[in-house]
Amino acid sequence: MLHGVSMSSFHFLMSYDEYQVQLESYVFHENGWLTMGSPHTYAYKDGPGRYAFYGGNKDGVLFSQNATWLTLTFTCIRAGSSAIESHDGFYNDGEANIPIGDFELTCNQHGSGRSYPVGGLILPVNELSVLAPYLALIGLVASLSTVYALKRRRKT
Repeated sequence: MLHGVSMSSFHFLMSYDEYQVQLESYVFHENGWLTMGSPHTYAYKDGPGRYAFYGGNKDGVLFSQNATWLTLTFTCIRAGSSAIESHDGFYNDGEANIPIGDFELTCNQHGSGRSYPVGGLILPVNELSVLAPYLALIGLVASLSTVYALKRRRKT
C-alpha cells in the first residue's frame, strides 16, 4: 500500500503451476484492523493453481499504516523454475476500488541429487530363512569333526 493512502479492504488473485509449487498455507494478520473470519477475510481456490484472497473490516474503518496483512507459504515440489503471479488486485479506499498492479515472483528449485524410494513391500522377517545358512555351517562343521574323530580313532 502506498504511504498515506487509506484502505478498507483488499482483494487479489494468485496463480502458480501446481506441478512445480504448492500453496502450503496462508495466514491473515489482524493488526487491530482486519475483521477475522468470513465474509471479512477469506481465501478460496479459484481453479487449478489459482487462489483468491480478500481481507477487510466489517465496520468500513480505514487503515493507513504499513503492516503485513497476509502471509503466503509455498513449497517447491519439483526441480525447475515456476512463476507465482498476482493479478486483478485492488484495495478499496472507502469510496472506490483502486488497482494494486500485477506482480510476478519466480521460484527456482534445484534438484537435490538424492534419490527417493518408490513402491515396495514390507514383510515380516522369516527367522528360519535368516538362520538357515548358519545352521547349515554348524551342521557341516559337526559332520566333518565327527568324521575326523572317527578316522583318528580307527588309526589308533
